[in-house]
Amino acid sequence: LDNDLFCGEMLLLFRTSEVDEPIPEGTTDSDPVVRYFRGKQRRFEFQWQFKLKKVPDGDVFVCCELDEPVRLGMIQRTLVNTVLKFVKKMNQGFSYFLSDTSENPSYLAFPVGTSMDRFCATKPGKEPPKLGNEIYEDPDLMRKRRKGMKIEWNTEDVYTLALWSAYFDWIDWQILNFPGIRPFSATSVAGVQPIKLTLYSVSNNFDSMD
Repeated sequence: LDNDLFCGEMLLLFRTSEVDEPIPEGTTDSDPVVRYFRGKQRRFEFQWQFKLKKVPDGDVFVCCELDEPVRLGMIQRTLVNTVLKFVKKMNQGFSYFLSDTSENPSYLAFPVGTSMDRFCATKPGKEPPKLGNEIYEDPDLMRKRRKGMKIEWNTEDVYTLALWSAYFDWIDWQILNFPGIRPFSATSVAGVQPIKLTLYSVSNNFDSMD
């Protein structure tokens, strides 16, 4: 990933069925991704590592965006809104919009500061975390960040981020593990269309977006 705003890389890790299969005592998994997910509830983990070329002028978000309209029946809309309200309760600053027209895209937006499961800023001269491994973040700093502590972005540090969830299975394309809701197909909500993952910032003056 390299543009006018930052340069870096992204790693997508997905849980497969092998993770839940028993292994003989005294042996280990040969697949490092299977080994990484074993013992965890998460269905996926996205990791980013980058340096900024420009300091954001406002809050930074990770966004999932759909170009095509989302058309839901009454029962489907009620179900999806229940799920999204649960996500909003668990993620301070989370916002979403479901559009039934092609004029405005549907999106789910997570603020980096409060929604990332891990956030690590590595100073120049230090070795940043290696993607594909567990990313360490100081527990005290993590608590403050998730409560809304302002992130002081700069162009010198290497930033490493991780986002994971037990509620969406990209392999089986299911939404699952929500209290009181049976697993259901993501196709019933989004249809068959690409999902765009973006990082963006919103100016504090609300008159520009990067």
